[in-house]
Amino acid sequence: MSNRQVAAVFTLATAVLAAPVAPQETKPSGSVRQQVVILGASVSAGFADPTSKGPDGEVNRTYKLDRAFKKAWPRAVARIYNFSDLLMFMQPEERGKKQIEAARKLQPDLLVAIDFLVWFGYGSKQGKVADDDIDAVRLQQLDKGLALLEGFQCPIVLGDYPDMHGASTNMLPPSMIPNVATLGALNKRLHQWAKTRKTVHVFPLASFVKAAVTLEQVYPWGDQQQVALPKNFLLQSDRLHATRLGMLVVVLRIAEALPSILPRSHPLLRPRVTFKGLVEAAGIEDDVPTPRSIKK
Repeated sequence: MSNRQVAAVFTLATAVLAAPVAPQETKPSGSVRQQVVILGASVSAGFADPTSKGPDGEVNRTYKLDRAFKKAWPRAVARIYNFSDLLMFMQPEERGKKQIEAARKLQPDLLVAIDFLVWFGYGSKQGKVADDDIDAVRLQQLDKGLALLEGFQCPIVLGDYPDMHGASTNMLPPSMIPNVATLGALNKRLHQWAKTRKTVHVFPLASFVKAAVTLEQVYPWGDQQQVALPKNFLLQSDRLHATRLGMLVVVLRIAEALPSILPRSHPLLRPRVTFKGLVEAAGIEDDVPTPRSIKK
């Protein structure tokens, strides 16, 4: 990022400060109100690209992930805390530790960290790496990020590594993007780590982003209708951060995964989450293309 862009991000950011606390104890899943904690970087923190001008800037509206989740879970069901940090790209390990310390203090029932690991793999190169070689330094950084997540007893939804080649170079210089071989190695190590931890679910952020930029997305809209979202429709003009609809779709996908993560009677499974319901709760029906009838 340029100095000007970093300055713009600074005006939007707030630092999370928390003292270290002892490891948490497991809480019963039947608690009256669930504690949901969000960790992450600029996507979860709700960054809106300020660099576009004119009509293109209309797409650069988003939500913080906690606000999007509040469209799915009423306050009586869950209290949602968002410790994600817009500036995590600058000091991923230090800022990640602060988020983790704040989360441990709350003893969460669910930890959502879809972009927490991004800057433990993305970021400036530490040396020359051929396009078809694996960057060992980036893998070492990932290990540091995974180490921070050790010790949580609650379920964790943890995003994998998307391929952000094609994003705005003003926002994300190509030198900060791992090559394809390294992305594959990062995701392999992440999945190996998660496989040995029954509380960890890997959210497929990589396939979500790939589908968003290459395919039309179709979602049910009531009993006899559906809406078709063109490719790139869920991303802002920087092709890097999610729009308001994009954030709601992330919430929908996480909600759809929760039955395989949580006990059947868990309070977070009780509200029925649909794309139309999320959009209507957010009051952004105008963001959705005109629904079309389902062909029989």
